[in-house]
Amino acid sequence: MRFTFAALAALTGLTLAAPAELISRQSSDPNACQPEGNGYGPIAQPNTDTGFTNYPPFAAFANFAPTPQGYTRAFTNLQASVQGSSYMGLIYLTSYNTTACSSVCSAIPGCRSFNIFFERDPTVDPAPACPNPFAQTDIKCTLFGSAVSSSNATNVGQYRENFHVVIAGSDGYNAVSS
Repeated sequence: MRFTFAALAALTGLTLAAPAELISRQSSDPNACQPEGNGYGPIAQPNTDTGFTNYPPFAAFANFAPTPQGYTRAFTNLQASVQGSSYMGLIYLTSYNTTACSSVCSAIPGCRSFNIFFERDPTVDPAPACPNPFAQTDIKCTLFGSAVSSSNATNVGQYRENFHVVIAGSDGYNAVSS
């Protein structure tokens, strides 16, 4: 079942970041260097992949995030996000907010867990004309139809041209069985 951004916002009453379906993630023109949307998290210093994964505020957000009511914490502060066959989609958040992420999951039938994390993303789609653009921070909330654990947090990022996408402050939460 696919939920639109507008439907998720209406179900939860939350103000969320720009809808993922409106943010271009790939360009058909290899020289286009098209904008990738607006990041909402702090910019790591230095603005490098290593600077991002070692940035103390990301660890602090993850380590001190409250566990939402109705959920248990599965893992804390990893540098990888969850991959799994029960992936249900993602939303972009304007803040590292476990309660907002849990509200979205709770509003979607079949959602059993979520993963919230910071991701180092490019400000423009990397292409030969802009192989290593300036980085921005996206705060992502990914939703799953089965439990998450540190063992399925295996997405450590990727290279897009010379730009290194990496992850930090990754926390996972599972719904408490009723």
